Amino acid sequence: MYFFLANLSLADACFSSTTVPKMLVNIQTHSQTISYEGCLSQMHLFMTFGALDDFLLGVMAYDRYAAICRPLHYSTLKSPLVCVLLLAACWVLTSLAALLHTLLMAKLSFCAVNTIHRFFCDVVPLLQLSLPEATSDSQGVYTFPDRRGTRVGFCNGDSLFVPSFRALDCSKFIGITG
Repeated sequence: MYFFLANLSLADACFSSTTVPKMLVNIQTHSQTISYEGCLSQMHLFMTFGALDDFLLGVMAYDRYAAICRPLHYSTLKSPLVCVLLLAACWVLTSLAALLHTLLMAKLSFCAVNTIHRFFCDVVPLLQLSLPEATSDSQGVYTFPDRRGTRVGFCNGDSLFVPSFRALDCSKFIGITG
């Protein structure tokens, strides 16, 4: 349990350190811009550590479940190797998911200067700055909250397909006008 708590606190410290240094620099210089490369790296780290918090909380919940419901089997269920493997799976999965989003955002084309007039970079401001043809031609993977939890959808520009075989208007979901 303390192993996961230590990693959760590390992930939380890294999560807050992805935006706060840039915010402090912007307050000092009275400028609220971020470069495109800085935006992509900030978005990648923010998504990685944000999702890592959720994954670690899920692993910690499983750890408590195993300790409460199977106290006699706990030492075999949660060996140090299993704990390290669970932690490694959390880091790898969140890094790959964030890398997927970052690579999809890096494929976008822009017609103007690659400066975002904010200190925090997110998916929606990048999509608003990109060319409409680039966003409608590229396919993307998007996650969104639903009544039944977080769902994953695949966007092909016109519609967003979710695993329940519903189609939503993708332009309304990701805020693209065109």
